Amino acid sequence: MRSGQRIHPVWLSSALVIGMCLSNTQGSADDIGPYVNMGLDELLALPLGVGTLTKDAVERAPVSVTIITANDIAVTPARSVLDLLEVYVPGVTFVHHFNGPRLGMRGILGDQNHSFVMLVNGRNVSLKTGDGFSSEILMRDLNDIERIEIIRGPGSVTHGPGAIAGTINIVTRTAASSAGGRAGLSINGGYRYETLYGSYGYSTPDWDLYVYGSYSHSRGEQDTDFFYIDRAHGYGYGFMGWNWGERGLGTPAPHLYEDFQDKPQIKLHLDARIGDSLVVWARYSTFSQTKLLQDGHYADGFSPRGEFGETFTAWLEHETTLSPSLHIETSVGFDGVSRRNVMGGGTRTYADPLNVTESYSENELRARSLLHGQRGERFTFTVGGEAAYEFWKPEWGRGDDSFLMRFRNPIGSAVTDPESPHWQAYGESGRYSLLRDDDLTAYSFAVLGEGSLRVTDAITLMLSGRADKHELADWTYSPRAAAQVDITDRDSIKLIAQRSVRLPAFTDLYSEHEISGGEAESEVLDGFEMIYARRVTDSISLDLASFYNSIDQVAWVEPGQNDVVGNLDLWGAEATLSYSTKRLLAGLSYSYIKQLDWGSEDDLQSNLVNPDGGAMPTDNFAVNRLNNLPGQMLKVHATLRLPWRLVWHTNARLMWDYGQNDMLNMFTDAHERYGTDASREEMQAIRNTLKHYGYGQTSFTLNTQIQWTLPTTMVDARLSLYAMNLLQKDHIRYVIQYWEASRQYPRQCGFVEEPLSVGMQFDVKF
Repeated sequence: MRSGQRIHPVWLSSALVIGMCLSNTQGSADDIGPYVNMGLDELLALPLGVGTLTKDAVERAPVSVTIITANDIAVTPARSVLDLLEVYVPGVTFVHHFNGPRLGMRGILGDQNHSFVMLVNGRNVSLKTGDGFSSEILMRDLNDIERIEIIRGPGSVTHGPGAIAGTINIVTRTAASSAGGRAGLSINGGYRYETLYGSYGYSTPDWDLYVYGSYSHSRGEQDTDFFYIDRAHGYGYGFMGWNWGERGLGTPAPHLYEDFQDKPQIKLHLDARIGDSLVVWARYSTFSQTKLLQDGHYADGFSPRGEFGETFTAWLEHETTLSPSLHIETSVGFDGVSRRNVMGGGTRTYADPLNVTESYSENELRARSLLHGQRGERFTFTVGGEAAYEFWKPEWGRGDDSFLMRFRNPIGSAVTDPESPHWQAYGESGRYSLLRDDDLTAYSFAVLGEGSLRVTDAITLMLSGRADKHELADWTYSPRAAAQVDITDRDSIKLIAQRSVRLPAFTDLYSEHEISGGEAESEVLDGFEMIYARRVTDSISLDLASFYNSIDQVAWVEPGQNDVVGNLDLWGAEATLSYSTKRLLAGLSYSYIKQLDWGSEDDLQSNLVNPDGGAMPTDNFAVNRLNNLPGQMLKVHATLRLPWRLVWHTNARLMWDYGQNDMLNMFTDAHERYGTDASREEMQAIRNTLKHYGYGQTSFTLNTQIQWTLPTTMVDARLSLYAMNLLQKDHIRYVIQYWEASRQYPRQCGFVEEPLSVGMQFDVKF
């Protein structure tokens, strides 16, 4: 590490004083506090909200699933859902992109988060445009979460096009799970943020009410060490700073995890349950992020670039019992995101509205109805459908002349009002700027169903299927067939075959429709998986999974359409060992992913262009599509409940066999064969520097937290102190940038050094 941060001693002193003031009794040495580990029986019996329409228990669901409970969250020094996934979920990590973090799972990682679906209480909150999920994944406040359910692998059969790599379902707290009041404060020293939160849950025999609110502000890491390569644009390479680059435009690295334009994260949540059949819930949040790239050079100086926005979700859910064996589950709701992207630069001042490159809201009305039935004790089924109406408007609260969306060239940017300043900027640039009199809208609908038949006491068969139609795309089909064989009362095997699909982003769908008049092709994954589960003892479980995926990868290509650019064949394996008792919860996981084949159908990206010379053809482009992902990961976590009301947690990760070494070798070899003396020398210097800082090397990191339940009878209070990256070796967070055919130097070969950071959280229940 080149630099690190420490939490301000005033904050720690204040927290300890609060704790001592609340303490008025002595706890016994055997008191382990209010949190008890969920046993294996309880965890496996949870009805799963993802991966199955019939809501089977975890142990019978036809998916590889990981459950992160509220207790898991409470003991972990996590900055966001991303950190939780990296701690608890086999084979998951993330990298940085200038538009935000990018999730990688089972060998699938791109410069957009479109291969994953983010759900809140089972409702899809991923963007149809932009960067997939960009709000919930960035939230620092995790205290309203009851559990997180993660499907490792495809899931579009239940959650629609997009869920080919994984599905993340955040289940929020309710009055039943979080009765009474709760308030707290958390502070992180390395990333300089503070979060305040509070909730109250109230229950009666006839209705429940739960309300939650939080406020979080971040100044980000003060001295971010960001190794960035942008030689193709003439900037340079190395750790960013005022002397970085060759055009006099170098700037220090932006503060990692800093709120953009000082706009905080705010979260408000309401959950009301009336009787046994009606639920109304709503969720509002704000988000912002400073982009991880050089500051913009404006007429009045240098300023960071970034985005901010707000989200709102509201749902009405009702369950009607028709008979003891039939019931209907109906839900209607609204999801919306309002966002602004600020980039710009050049001769304009920072405040000039023309520096805004995106300014719009994405809104959706959706309805869903499912009929659940059962015949006897062996057959259950679900059939139903859903419909959605999508519409794009200006940012919430702004006029029509502010609307701005970015589409593919030659459409470029969409501006609906010719009086808009953006129309002047884009409409006269020679590109086709979308000028419309009507609103930008689309519709989609789906039919879906699932049946589960227990053929014998030991064999269960399940068939699932979903058909989706988007206005601007062909029909997509997602079938799944699964079988579970209970070898003994402690051993079972699941066999799963399925097809999963991903639609391109709406902006791509619309661009193709406008340019060629056609309907876009979807990305298709055909997968096979085998899962073996064994309950070794009442406290120990072992899960083994092996999978094969063949993916027809789709991207935007000439002449103005989405098309298959190649077929990627992957094979992988995962092993998870869990141990759970009253005092100790521990987990160990190992994951392996290997690219079997890459069959390219696109020759556009086969040549590199040397800024100092001519073309540099390469024969091994994308020889390893697992760029920026480790081929192997070993993860361990343990939570130990000690005497004196102490709970100690630690987690560690070992990652190796990184795919980007192949990409780096490709660039180096191309320069050796086709480059100039100057470019060969510079490329070798880049390579040596990257290797010096651990690029592509085996990496290790360890985090830890100690939690103390204060011995007081007035309130239930806890104080947690933690350290992130306490021990580490070559632990750098990789940076992935988009690939451009005309770029010669490896913009994908960058990284951020994460600092040692300590923090605290003080939580009170009353």
